[in-house]
Amino acid sequence: MSKIFKRFLLFSLIISMLNAISIKGETVGDSLDTYITDTQRVYTKTDTSMECPLMRPTYIARVDRYDFSEGKTYCKVYEIDKNSGIASATAKPILIYNINHSAKDFYSSINNSDRIIIDNKLTTKWDDIGHNIVTSASHKAIQNKYFKNYVNTGGDEFLTGSKYLLAGITMDGERINLKQSINTNDIVMMPGFTIYANSSTALTLEPEEWWKKLWNSVKQYLPSDEKEMKDKHVVDGWETQELASTAKKMLNNLMVFIMDFFAELNETYNDVTFWMLLVVLPFTIFFGVQRLITKKIHEHQHQDDVAERMFLGIIVFFFFYIGQTTYKIDSDKNIDQSQFQNTSRFLLYKGIDWADEATRSMAKAYVSFKIKDAGLIGRENSKVLEYEININSKKRKEIYKILNDKCFEYYDTAKIMKNHHIGNDQHFTPDTGIYDYDYFKAKYKGIERKVNYEVKNIPTINSCYNLKREHQVLNTKIKEAGLKINEFDAAISSGGIEERINLISEYIYKNTADNGFIAAPLIGTSNIFLDGVEAFSTEESKKSSANTEESAIAENSPIIDSTIEWISDRSVYMMISGASSLRESIYSLLKEEEGGVVSSTLSLVITIMIMLTMIKYAPILAMTAASILVIVFYYISVEVFYLVAPFIVVYAFASNQQQYIVSLLGRFLALSLKPLMIVLSIALAMLAIKLFEGINTAIISVNFDMFQQVLNIEKFENEWLTGKALSADFFDSLSLLGITFIGSVAKLLVQIFATLGVFYIVFNGSEMFIKMLGFKEGGIDIQESIGREIDNGSSKYNRPV
Repeated sequence: MSKIFKRFLLFSLIISMLNAISIKGETVGDSLDTYITDTQRVYTKTDTSMECPLMRPTYIARVDRYDFSEGKTYCKVYEIDKNSGIASATAKPILIYNINHSAKDFYSSINNSDRIIIDNKLTTKWDDIGHNIVTSASHKAIQNKYFKNYVNTGGDEFLTGSKYLLAGITMDGERINLKQSINTNDIVMMPGFTIYANSSTALTLEPEEWWKKLWNSVKQYLPSDEKEMKDKHVVDGWETQELASTAKKMLNNLMVFIMDFFAELNETYNDVTFWMLLVVLPFTIFFGVQRLITKKIHEHQHQDDVAERMFLGIIVFFFFYIGQTTYKIDSDKNIDQSQFQNTSRFLLYKGIDWADEATRSMAKAYVSFKIKDAGLIGRENSKVLEYEININSKKRKEIYKILNDKCFEYYDTAKIMKNHHIGNDQHFTPDTGIYDYDYFKAKYKGIERKVNYEVKNIPTINSCYNLKREHQVLNTKIKEAGLKINEFDAAISSGGIEERINLISEYIYKNTADNGFIAAPLIGTSNIFLDGVEAFSTEESKKSSANTEESAIAENSPIIDSTIEWISDRSVYMMISGASSLRESIYSLLKEEEGGVVSSTLSLVITIMIMLTMIKYAPILAMTAASILVIVFYYISVEVFYLVAPFIVVYAFASNQQQYIVSLLGRFLALSLKPLMIVLSIALAMLAIKLFEGINTAIISVNFDMFQQVLNIEKFENEWLTGKALSADFFDSLSLLGITFIGSVAKLLVQIFATLGVFYIVFNGSEMFIKMLGFKEGGIDIQESIGREIDNGSSKYNRPV
């Protein structure tokens, strides 16, 4: 044992020694001492030089690349030809690197003076708020208020809207007093269950009043003489307070009708199922005995399959027909629940529990995302960005110095660009292995013979290329970090921003706490309102608005000309169904107040803006509609499943195919997972909406913006679409206008397909997830059946002619 321990210590010592070496090389058989001198530079704490090691007289080191964060300078070692006195161009260079730990500390950290300046600036910025809203005590209090305190109703179990619907659909006698509900025509909960949230935190407004309160919060920052609206549901005295339940509004009294209907139908339903069983049971017994006799005659000893089927039959018979729970309604009406119905609810409730928890997680993550997206990234994250800008600026400054003093100083960039056919702004080539001494400027010809003595650390052309690229990357990083900091500054300078954000968060959290996974569509739909609140406007959206204004009002151009251009660029939206009728309605309202021409133009502009807004939010609305459909179909599927389960069992025994019973259980398991899959498909649809928006911006907008620039040149040259003159190239200009129109059509089509795609993702997403699990069979899910019929009906349009 001690021998192994000694070997471990020896191995650790060797590793430590290797890590302590400042200069390492990649060699093949030769020692590093062959190339470098015995004495190397010792760097002080303030010396941040990035350079190659000192070489022996017969070798030259050329800078290959820099790693500022690690303080490493990678160099290629060339052997000097004895005859020519210059580096050999044929021999493969050896790569080594030199480490300066002082440079590593300088380029990977921030000094104390800069740190103090940044920290003081952030402290000043946060004087009004003093914390990160996402992790602030007030925001956390809202989360706890609804996800903990709001649903903590003492000893009673609070039923979210999702569970309340399941209890009503399945006529759960454990949670609903069926008899009293039918007699009073109102759903009454059993003791121990409630649909009313905790009274200490349920002193809230009706949903529509939440928006009024939020509007009042925003309105105080707008110029207005209106008096603040009074919230009629908020009262002073606790003795008059009332509890409200949004879940109750979902079913209202209609569910009582369904319960009463099944109570009336109960005897007939039991007769049908039992009669079918009596008809099938003798045949099942007969065929079972016949098989036993047949096997006995043929002296087959293995009868496990017959015994297994008989055992399964006894279990199923007891599970579906024996041991029912009867809920007495009155002397003439009962509601019977089989053991299968009573025990299977547990898994259905468990599935909804998972979906509700997933929805709460999505609500928290989405609110946090929107807050950060608006620039409220928090003090610590803002500090990280400030530090990042500081460090990257130091790197950029050093790279600029190397590029300016060495790369652009020694190399003839015009010759490089000409010989290697690179872009005008590239200057250097990424090609490696070229004899770059040939590209030295004329005044430095012959310097290669003294490069190791008089001039050191000249980067290779490939190294200059990498340095220039890194300089450009740092420019981008610094700019993007600066934009986020600007958003941060703008966000925290908005008055009352914390109150507005907390109000919106409160509404989302409240609906999620009330309704469970049924509220999942609301999370995505809330984006429509969040876009309209200044607190959530991002730098990107502000820039987009500014660009829109610039394109709408051309510089040094009459307002009538810019209006015509704006209309012509967006006239494609008048092709949408209903746009013409909407314009006529608006025109008829404006005609009495304004002149004919003004009313016509104004009605056209208003119609286009309405259509623009509708198309912009069409995917979100499609997601909401599809989500509602899927949720409704889920609850209907649960009801159908409970009704047809006994008949499936009867059919399995009648056809002597007990595998249908196994299939029934598999379908039930898939149905219990359906709510969680619905939430996942909604999250996937929200991602798809952003993907469509990104593709529309990155591909279509960028390409057709180029044509817009061409149009601007044509407009400047020919003064087309102005009231001044028509040039000879007017029709050429109109053809260019047609290209811009096509770009608008492309954007519109992408939004339309995005709407269809998002609807399909939500409507079929849960089925896709379940089928990927491998145990889902069709035939029981209402949504799946309808989706299959839609696919079959639309398949004829996909067939080639």
